[in-house]
Amino acid sequence: MLKSFSIDTEYESYLVVDMLPGASDLIEQELGGLEFLKQTLDGVSTNNIWVNSNLRGYAHSILSQGSFALVDPKSGHRYPLSATYTFEDLQTIFFFFTDNSPVGLVASDLAAGFPLSTIILFERKIIIHLTDSFWRLGSSHFATMANRGDQVVHECAPDHGVCLVAGDQNFAHHAWNELSSLQEIADQGFDRTASLAVAHEPLGPVNDILGSHFKVIHKFPKARIPEINRSGKITFCSAGTVIDSNLVEKIVGFAEKNLSAFALEVRDKVASRPGSSLWVSVRTRNRTLSEQVEVMATLIKDYLRDRTDRMVIIDGHSLPFDQDTDAPYNQELNVEIARHDALVADQIVAAVKQDIPDAEIVRFVGRKIHESIAVGLHAGFYFCHHGTVQHKLGWFSGVSGLVHCNRDILENQPANWVKQQSRVASLPVYLPADLIGEASENQELGALQQHLRHNDYKILDVHRASRIIAEFADTVERSV
Repeated sequence: MLKSFSIDTEYESYLVVDMLPGASDLIEQELGGLEFLKQTLDGVSTNNIWVNSNLRGYAHSILSQGSFALVDPKSGHRYPLSATYTFEDLQTIFFFFTDNSPVGLVASDLAAGFPLSTIILFERKIIIHLTDSFWRLGSSHFATMANRGDQVVHECAPDHGVCLVAGDQNFAHHAWNELSSLQEIADQGFDRTASLAVAHEPLGPVNDILGSHFKVIHKFPKARIPEINRSGKITFCSAGTVIDSNLVEKIVGFAEKNLSAFALEVRDKVASRPGSSLWVSVRTRNRTLSEQVEVMATLIKDYLRDRTDRMVIIDGHSLPFDQDTDAPYNQELNVEIARHDALVADQIVAAVKQDIPDAEIVRFVGRKIHESIAVGLHAGFYFCHHGTVQHKLGWFSGVSGLVHCNRDILENQPANWVKQQSRVASLPVYLPADLIGEASENQELGALQQHLRHNDYKILDVHRASRIIAEFADTVERSV
C-alpha cells in the first residue's frame, strides 16, 4: 500500500540551521540524534555532482533509474525517492523520502543548475540550509503548499513515470539553464521515456529546436503546475549552467528557418556591411539609463557621422516565439514593454535623422526574440545594457561588444562571468566605473529588485563614451 504523510506548513515552527562548510560534526552535537548526518551530506554532495556538463547526478539517476537515494541522518538507512513537488516559480523542487521518518531534500536556484540545497527533517521540525542562495527554501514555499491544499504528500507508485518541467519565460534562462540540460537529456535518449511539461517556449518548440522526442504535455500556465504534481509521476526541473556550441547551432538554425520578411531584409543589410554595423539597445523597465534618448542619439550620431557605409540597429524588448499562444496577461505585458521601448527608439531615430537625414538606422524593437538572435549575429559589434539584450548577441554568437550598467553590477566585475555562460561568447567590455553615476540616491527597490541590482544609472561623460565606442569600432573594422 502506498504511503502518505502530512507536512506541517508553519515555517516558523521549524528550527532553521545554516550549515557552514565543515560544520557537520558541530551540527550533530548541537541537534543530537543525527549521528549519520555526515553520510547524508556526503550523499547530497555526490548527487549534486555534474554527470555531464549540464546534468546533475540526482537528475541522471531519476531519468535512468526512476529514483535516487538519501541516507537518513537519524538511522543511517538509505531510502529511495518516493515523491516530488515542483513549485510554480520554477525555482524550487521538493524531493520526499517517506519511509519510517520522512525526510525532504530541496533543490533551488535555476541559474545555479538546481543544486540540492536544503534538508528537511519533518519529524524533528529541523531545516538545514546548505547554501545561502536568495532562492532557497523559505516560508513562502510552505505557504504555497498550504494555499494549494497540498500538505499531504503521497508516495508515487513503483511504475511511476518521470515528467520534466520547464518553461522559464526569460529566454536567456530558458536557453542557458533549461535547453542546455534538456539537450543533454535528449542526447542520452531519455527524451523517449520522459514526459515534458512546458509553461513557456520563448525561442520555439523544444522538440523542434533540439530535434528531440519528448512527449510534450500541452503548454500550460504556471498556475496549473499543481495538476502536474498530482499526476502520480516524479516531476522535477533539470537545469544546466552553460550554453555549448551545439545548442547555439540548434537555436540559431531554428531561428534562421523562422524569420519574417522584415527580419530577412534587415539581416541581409547587416550582413552586407561586415564589421560596419552597431547594435544598440534601449531599456525602459529597470536598470534604465537616464536621459536615454539624448545619450543614445549622441553616441549614434558620432558613430554614423561622415560614414555612409555604417548602419545602426536599435533593439530592445523582444516578443517570445509563443507570444500568440501565451496567457493573455503575459501577451499584454510583453506588448506594453515593447511599446515603451519602441517609443524611446523612435525618439532616438528622430533625433539622429534631424542631424543626419540619410542615416541608415533600423528599429528592431518588438520583433521576436529568435529574430534578434539570428540578425544580431551579423552585427559588427554591440553597445548594450547589461542583461538579456546583451545575451541575444553575446551568448549566441562570437560578436564582441561594449556593455553599460549601474555601479552595483560593475562592482562584481561581471565580464568574465557573462562570457563563461556560453562556449561561443566573446569577452564583453564594460564601460569603466568612473564613467557611471547613480540616477537617483532615493530609488526604492524591493528585495528581488535589490538582488537583481535593478537601480537606474547615468553616463557621466557622453563624449568620453563616444570615444570609447569609436576606438572599439576601429578595432572591429580593422579585424574584418
